[in-house]
Amino acid sequence: MASPPFANTFEGGSDGVTISGANSGGASGNAFNQINGSPTFSVDHPAHGTLGVKFTDPVAQMLVRWIVWDAPVTTDVWVRGYIWIPGIPTGQRLRAINVSDSAGGSCASFQITTGGVVETFPALGTGVQGTLQFPTQAIVRVEMRVLPHNTLGQIEIRWWSTPDSLGTPTETVLQTNCNTSTGTGANQGNFGAGGFFPTVPFTWYLDDVAVSTTGWIGPSQAPPAAPTLRVLRSPYRLN
Repeated sequence: MASPPFANTFEGGSDGVTISGANSGGASGNAFNQINGSPTFSVDHPAHGTLGVKFTDPVAQMLVRWIVWDAPVTTDVWVRGYIWIPGIPTGQRLRAINVSDSAGGSCASFQITTGGVVETFPALGTGVQGTLQFPTQAIVRVEMRVLPHNTLGQIEIRWWSTPDSLGTPTETVLQTNCNTSTGTGANQGNFGAGGFFPTVPFTWYLDDVAVSTTGWIGPSQAPPAAPTLRVLRSPYRLN
């Protein structure tokens, strides 16, 4: 398929319908070219608009994916998603966003641990955990930067509890000098449940996903502008 940027809002679907390559484009944005499992369009917890994607109790891969880009990316790649989880994962961590390489192997992942904190996860080795509790039953914007390299790779996660904030992230987690590619560079953006699956019931939601090769993506909708205060002057003058 083409190369990034890609973006999808899920607004072109219908509530309860299983997402496919054929119905994921149009008004939603860039169509996904691979779907794993049965994610569905949902009105339950959209970040914006009226629809997002619902992952119902996944116990195997359940993903929407942009895969096999025209040219694998060997420089920084950025991804974004708005996430709603029902509670802290139990049993296993939740892997919610992933970038994979031209060999089909994972470059880097955004995960939420059973301790309720975020975690980087490289192709090989261990990740780095944050310290703040990830919000539950609330929309959170998550962005991840990945530099694909087999020894000098980097993973940087930023998340905002005020999801459309243009300000400082609630937390930033950075991992450097790690293995983030066993192939020739990143060429897959994967969103959904992959690799690890929390104990069910664990239905969660995702919205407004995007991939970029030019910089941090930012919110999909600008925060409301602060009201302008005007001073009203009386038409009468006191002498």
